[in-house]
Amino acid sequence: MTKGSTKAKVDEYVKKWGEAREHVKKRMEFLLKLEDEPKDKETLAAINKAIEGYESGFGKVIEKIKSGAITTSPDANKAIGEYKESIHQAEKNITDYATANDATMEKV
Repeated sequence: MTKGSTKAKVDEYVKKWGEAREHVKKRMEFLLKLEDEPKDKETLAAINKAIEGYESGFGKVIEKIKSGAITTSPDANKAIGEYKESIHQAEKNITDYATANDATMEKV
C-alpha cells in the first residue's frame, strides 16, 4: 500500500473504478446497438479502445501497489501518468461524438 493508504482505501478505489467502468461499458454497448453511421461506430470503438488502455494501466498500477512495488501516492500518480493519455483521448472522442450528434439532432 502507498504511504497513508490502507488496503481498504485501495479496495475502495478499485470498487469505484469497477462500478464506473461497468456503467460505461453498458452505455457503450447500448450506443453501438443504436448507431448506424460507420464513422460514429469507429468513434465508439476508439472510445472503447482508449478506455480499455486506461483500464489495463489502472490494473497494473493497482497490482504494483498491492505488491509493494509502489509505496507512495506520488509514485502511484507517476505510474498512472503513462496511461492518462488514453483516458484523455477517450474524453476528446466522447466530446466530439456528442457535439456531432447534437448538431445532427438540431437539424431534425
